[in-house]
This record gives sequence, structure tokens and C-alpha cells, in this order.
Amino acid sequence: MKKNLYFSSPGMFLAGILFSLVFVFSAVTSVYGQDESKIRLTFNVDDPARVSISIFGEIQEGLQKGDNVFMVDPWTNIEIAAADGCVLASVTDSAGENLVEEGSASVGIFVADDVTEETYTIVSAIEGMMSFSVEVDNPSAVKVTDSSYAAVELVAGVNELSMSESRLPLLVSPAEYGKEFYSVTLDGEEIAYSYGYCVMPSEGSRIVIVTEYPDKDCTLSFETAEDIGTFFTAVAVNDSIVYDFQNGLVVCCGDRIGLYYNAAFWMTEDDGQPVVVSVNGEATPWFGPGYSFTVKDNTVISVEQAVRKPEINVSLEVDFPANVKVYRVSESYNDVLELESGANMVALPEDNAALVFMAADDDCRIEGVSVNGRPRNVDFYNYFSLDGLEDGDSVAVFTSGKGAVQSMQPDGCSVGDVYTLSGVKILENATQLQVNELPAGIYIYNGRKAVVR
Repeated sequence: MKKNLYFSSPGMFLAGILFSLVFVFSAVTSVYGQDESKIRLTFNVDDPARVSISIFGEIQEGLQKGDNVFMVDPWTNIEIAAADGCVLASVTDSAGENLVEEGSASVGIFVADDVTEETYTIVSAIEGMMSFSVEVDNPSAVKVTDSSYAAVELVAGVNELSMSESRLPLLVSPAEYGKEFYSVTLDGEEIAYSYGYCVMPSEGSRIVIVTEYPDKDCTLSFETAEDIGTFFTAVAVNDSIVYDFQNGLVVCCGDRIGLYYNAAFWMTEDDGQPVVVSVNGEATPWFGPGYSFTVKDNTVISVEQAVRKPEINVSLEVDFPANVKVYRVSESYNDVLELESGANMVALPEDNAALVFMAADDDCRIEGVSVNGRPRNVDFYNYFSLDGLEDGDSVAVFTSGKGAVQSMQPDGCSVGDVYTLSGVKILENATQLQVNELPAGIYIYNGRKAVVR
């Protein structure tokens, strides 16, 4: 099997040179049993004025039309390059395989040691020129480069350009990283943004770059199939989280919108049930819990497919809900629970049954957490993650801060264990009277907060 390698870019070709030098050094210093006989290479050239041939970076002088024969050692690098204003239409080997795309500027060939001769037929052409126009409203906000990363300078208004086809396509990108333009169109068709705008004009094409967003309001509407139920957990407008969005939002053209959902609740493509969300009829490349885009017009966001995973239910009671934010599974999903005083039934994914508690502000503290009456150790006053919950578990959270301290003691007939907020058991099967005789403080009694004054 033939092992000659071909490099279509200068970087790959230089890598090939370094690779070959290693082999040459190895051949001199070690015994591998390689055949060091010369290899006969024939280059059939259609026009020697339009191409050059280099061996290990040294251009070979005196090329002629027709066959040009070179005797080379194994592990040799060859580069065939088009002259200025020319391109390689094709470079075919003895097997008839074309080694370049039409219009290429060069190709690198790495000659191995398993052939004794090879013929390459080189067909060149005069490079074509392309004329087109670029219209831009604010050139200082735009960076345009050609295929070789050379800058293309623009002025405000219409720019008439003419350049060789090998310099195309153009890459149009915002001068400020991460920004998007209102629109980039090629002959009236909008070009999608993907780390810039890749634009391939034809003869006479018209490229229009509009950087500034118009001053107008845009409506966001949400549609979800009935069998899916609630899907999105929050919407971010320019990084500000909005939870009241179900009936639609009015935003400004140019606002950055982020969509959040709790990925832990939904089947994935690996399960054969991918989440499918579209924005104005275009499917989103959905990544993680959030997907973002820039609003340009009225926008309809549709959840077309989503299948829930099996769930469990736990009972959650927070003494003062205003003191703490409670997230399902992870705070990164922005899935905040709306809690009422007393017990709240909370659904969690069976395979990731977790709750995250965060103090509402710097004046609030998480004093203790218990599961089925048994305290859990709370290491941080402002953050606690509770996982491994099971169906039917009862969770209680004890806080301080905005809410007034009050007793949540059971009736006088209760008997149970007493714990400190840090989870140390101090009494077993204690009566109400025994609890009241403890030193002043806050305790956990039968899974509830008991305040002794």
C-alpha cells in the first residue's frame, strides 16, 4: 500500500518537514533495515511559468513543459505551488487520484520508502477575479478578512471590490468579541452567525452589513405541547433572570435572551428522546440548561418534543420561606421553588433527587436541615446541597433572618429525640417538659424546630 502523504496547508507541510527530519536522523543513527535507494519522481507540468516545485523547501530551477524527473531519497518533502495570479486546477498521481481541490494554491507531498517511482500530472490555471459590493453602516464595528486572514478595509456606504477567487470566502465578524450584528445578507439572503459570518460572494453579488439594531419592541411568545407541561424554568434578558414569562415578554430589539430548563428532568438523545426546541421555526442547537440568542423581531419559542424522566415526591417545609431560595437539583438550572408556609410537595427526578438551599441575602442564614427528623450537618450558613432523597422523604429547613424567630413545637403529648442544629443528639425519647427545661436556644425536636427561651 502506498504511503505518500499530502498536505494542503503550509502548517501541515511544515509539520511534515519536521517529521521527515526525524526520520532522516533516525536513518543515519539507527539501523532499521530501510531501503535507502533513490525514488524516481516525474512531474508532468502543463505550464512551468505558472507553477513551482520545491524539495525540502528549495525551489527547483529550470522546469520545462512536460516531464521533469527528480531522483529523491525516501522520506522527502515536496511542495507544488501555484505562481502569483495562478491556481492549481488539479494534481493527479499515477493512480489517477487528484490531490487538490480545484483552485488550491499549493499541495505538499511526503514521499515514503515503499515506492520506487511515481508520476504527478500538474494542471494549472490563471486565477479568476470576482467583483462584488459590500455595503456597511458602521465600518469601525466590523472586521473583514479574506481566506488568508488578510484584512479587507471598508468605508461607510457601498464598497466596490474585486479580488481573486482564492481570497474567498470572506469572514465578517464584529470588532467587539461576542457581539452580533443586526443582519448580514448576501444577495438578500441572511447569513447565520456562527463565531462570525462566512460569506461566499459570486460575480456581481451584493453584501449588506447592518451593525446597528433598530429602536423597536419585540414580543417573545412561548408554545409548549400539552403533553409536555411546564418546560422552561426561567428566561434571562441581558443576564437579568425573569421567572414570570409564561404569558409572553416584551423586550427590545438587540436584547440578549437566555432560555433555561431543568435538564435533569428530561430524557436525552442518548435515551432516544431528545429535547427539541425551535426559535421562529428553526431548531436550536441545544446546549446544557441554557440556550441564548439575540432578539431581532417578534419571536416564537416552541417546545416541540420533551419526555420527562421518572419522578419522586418529597415533603419540604421551610420555617420562613423568605429567608432562603430553594432550587431543584442544581442552582445552574434556575429552577426555583415557590414555597408556602407549612409542608410543600416537591417533585424531583428519581435518578437525581437533590435540593439546593441558598440564603436569600447576607442577612439570612441556614441554621439547620433535617431529613425524616434526623439533622444533616450544615457546613455553610449560606449554601447547602442535599442529595440522595427518596420518595416520601420529609425535609425541614430552619433559618434565621427576615422572619421572626418563633417556636414550631409539637403538641404537649409528643415524645422524640432532640438534636442541636449541627446534628448532635442530646436527648432520646424526650417529652415536651424535658425540652422546655433545656438551655435557651434552638433545637430540632421530632424533625421540627423548637425554640427554648
